Amino acid sequence: MEINQYTIPQIPIDFDLEWLPTKVRKLKPVFYKNGDLYFCLYGPDAEVGIYGMGETLRQAAIAWEKELEERLSRLTEGDEVTHHASRHLGPH
Repeated sequence: MEINQYTIPQIPIDFDLEWLPTKVRKLKPVFYKNGDLYFCLYGPDAEVGIYGMGETLRQAAIAWEKELEERLSRLTEGDEVTHHASRHLGPH
């Protein structure tokens, strides 16, 4: 499965920044901006992938982590993106 392949130009992120949530630092989703909003995406697109948005990079990262936690809590067999994330995160 391809992860993080997106056509909108990505914002380079230093994943060592301490304000980034731990799971963002570990999974390294892509960040991009469209208009006044920032987006964070792990997966092939916003429909299937784990997705967050906000008015700042930090808000997008926090929204993304919240979506990841929700998806992990209701993990289903067909959710390849969340299974992929879960394998890379290890026990949680």
